[in-house]
Amino acid sequence: MEIKKFFGASFEQSRVIEGDQFLKWMINDVEQPNHEDKPVLIVLLGLGTLYGIYLLPAFAHYLVTGNNKKSLISLPEINLLPNWVAIGEIVIFILFWLLSRFLRRRYNNLFWRHMNVNLLVLFVMLEFNLISLMFFQKEWGIFGVLTIITLLLVTTIVSVKKQLGNLEIIIFETDGNSKITNKNVKYALFIIGLVIILLVLWKIFLSKNIDKFGGIIIIPLMFIILNVMTIMLEVLFEIPYILLNFYKHKYSEEYRIAEGKTPREWYGPKHLKKESLR
Repeated sequence: MEIKKFFGASFEQSRVIEGDQFLKWMINDVEQPNHEDKPVLIVLLGLGTLYGIYLLPAFAHYLVTGNNKKSLISLPEINLLPNWVAIGEIVIFILFWLLSRFLRRRYNNLFWRHMNVNLLVLFVMLEFNLISLMFFQKEWGIFGVLTIITLLLVTTIVSVKKQLGNLEIIIFETDGNSKITNKNVKYALFIIGLVIILLVLWKIFLSKNIDKFGGIIIIPLMFIILNVMTIMLEVLFEIPYILLNFYKHKYSEEYRIAEGKTPREWYGPKHLKKESLR
């Protein structure tokens, strides 16, 4: 289906998306009614994460230049995480944070805060993935690395298409059955979690001395499973949550009236003050 069809949904159609089970989970998790705001802690955690993002390229450089013959697998020779990657991520985050400050209103303040945190998590995942691929390139070669990347890209594309198809059925009430159900996702996450637990237990109890071949197989397998799980969580939970907040921005007055909020409660005093000065 065409992505732009979602942007053209009416207010009445946009309200239907709130029936999505994954969206309900997101709202309950992010927008907790008794949420206690801790801005100082959030700022400290954010700065600490940015500092960690900046330091990881130094660790990658050490892996390439170091010489540890006792390593489980051969150390990489090509550094896939140069300093400019971390600097670019930090610049992108700062620009995104500034944009979110411009777009924030009281009704979507928690949404933008969540998006900032989610962006930091994705950057950390990206850097760890690049470091992991450095090892895989040494053991599996270019073809093996490209195979892993292709598998993850195909998983992402298929998951996004299925989720959009699922949301199309919900919002526009088109013919067809829901392609992704709550039960299916629970089973998938259960299987992934079980595989990870079994691998960890096998490593601890059944193989005190993992040979090189075991490391070559297990580490990429865990890498793929963790990334597939991350892709599923991002697609199933983030897409409907982002779409709902787009509708709240597009139909802000309609949503305010529907939820019985005053302009001050919905937009916040700062925004109302700016509007009155225009």
